[in-house]
Amino acid sequence: MLKPASKRWLHWPGIAQEYIEVHRPSQGRSPRTVQLDEFQCDRFMRWLAAGATALDEATEKDVREFVLTLQRLSPRGTNLAIQALRSLGDFIVGKGLWPENYFRRVQKRREVQSKTPLGLKPEEVERLLAIPDRGSDHGLRDFLVLYTLAFVGLRAGELCALKVSDLDRQGCRLRVAGETSRVRAERWTWLPHTKDSRGTRRLKPEFAVPLDRWLTMRAAWGMGDDGPLFVNVSRHPMHREQGEPLTPDQVRQMVYRHSEKALQRKVHPHALRHTCAFGLARAGASMDVLREQLGHVSVAMSLHYMKGDAESVGDAIAKADASGKVKVPTRERPRLLQPRDLNDKRRVLEALGLTVEELRDLLKEQ
Repeated sequence: MLKPASKRWLHWPGIAQEYIEVHRPSQGRSPRTVQLDEFQCDRFMRWLAAGATALDEATEKDVREFVLTLQRLSPRGTNLAIQALRSLGDFIVGKGLWPENYFRRVQKRREVQSKTPLGLKPEEVERLLAIPDRGSDHGLRDFLVLYTLAFVGLRAGELCALKVSDLDRQGCRLRVAGETSRVRAERWTWLPHTKDSRGTRRLKPEFAVPLDRWLTMRAAWGMGDDGPLFVNVSRHPMHREQGEPLTPDQVRQMVYRHSEKALQRKVHPHALRHTCAFGLARAGASMDVLREQLGHVSVAMSLHYMKGDAESVGDAIAKADASGKVKVPTRERPRLLQPRDLNDKRRVLEALGLTVEELRDLLKEQ
């Protein structure tokens, strides 16, 4: 039977509140990161309480035993937990409860190198977009959601936060709200469009026509331009109310449902974002263009899409070879005359580009 926790355990709620609400947000952490850190800290303190160990009585051995309980997680998950606990350890040391941060002595697990993100092939995108029935309310909305994810490259959360006022129909651009918690600034991204010889930009018909129908449908429901762009159209009592904005979970389930019908496998919404990124890279877009369109904060994220696959690399090599810009020399460069060659008349004549008769005629003239 476990002994009751020490009275010093009762001081933890105050420390936790100060750590979560003051310490972590001051470092620019996102709410999601704070939530995960709070979960790991609460797990650690509950583990200590189960063993009747007070916070200031915990030792390095206790810390290592707790870390062993995290081994059921993936290497990435374990390392994220250790990173959160290291930050907690620094806070505890600052409070004078530990002489040193025991979590700093724990080694992280070796992670498998992340693979290059994969997108869908053009024919797979066509099959996916052919699934929604554009004649129905649900199908029209689902088609626009899939098209926007695949050809604009938005994240699911960014798509759900869109408003009608964010659309710039004449400029063919879309305003994407930023996230202060994740240091993502507001940006303008391009919508699928064409550009004529006069420089006039127009939305592609396969996107503009369904979009006009969808906006007309929203207006019939009494929704203004300040409302969300993509909303729930269901009137079923078990679903969300009509007119409420879509959630990232609804978008994920929507993409799962249509991708299983079209491709016989589940496709995550982020795979459509990868599809847009690889399409831009194959079209010759620079890394700056990728960062602006996709809203990458780190250059390393954009570099993933600049690597290319084996087929793209092979096509590029074949194209470069067929262009004929690189000429392979058909003969060797002439050998330079060395001082030791002055005694060899043949080599001197070759270096001068003269024959014996030409040299004799030249000497006679002089």
